[in-house]
Amino acid sequence: MSADSDEEFQGFHSPNMLIVVDEAEGVEEPIYEAIEGVMTSENCRLLLIGNPTTMGGSFRRAFYQDRELYRTITISALESPNVLEGASVIKGLATKRWVSERQRVWGAENPIYQARVLGEFPDQGDDTLIPLSAIERATERETVPSDPGKPLVLAVDVARYGFDSSVLLRRRGLVVTPWTP
Repeated sequence: MSADSDEEFQGFHSPNMLIVVDEAEGVEEPIYEAIEGVMTSENCRLLLIGNPTTMGGSFRRAFYQDRELYRTITISALESPNVLEGASVIKGLATKRWVSERQRVWGAENPIYQARVLGEFPDQGDDTLIPLSAIERATERETVPSDPGKPLVLAVDVARYGFDSSVLLRRRGLVVTPWTP
């Protein structure tokens, strides 16, 4: 079956079910919620296939926050038989020439190159000020004790659109803590 809306998924149940979501990065969240609602039996499987072009959504969460629920596989164009052999071994797959052109046009550090060629989720989007990798590294660092002699700074980041939420925080010296009213 093919579903264009979450209502089309409701009511399907089976002891054995395989749900295949192609172009998974473009599927809207209500459809993912409906999929989760039908995967109630013991032997249900979900296969998500797509290009890692977005910084949010269920497809990306499968590779990060929800990774323990999935077996993830990343395939780089650099692994294509056509790239490895330097010849068209399998027609339609990425070629060595295409990879070289994309690196020259986009640059190896460009999020488009990382997603389309390397098969990696982008580190930042068009509306991103701080790359995700910098934020992840910061959360892994050991915190320093708060300096009570430093002034208390309150900050707010108001979400405009997309997957963001508004955030309140406080900082004293180099220590940032969530706002707890």
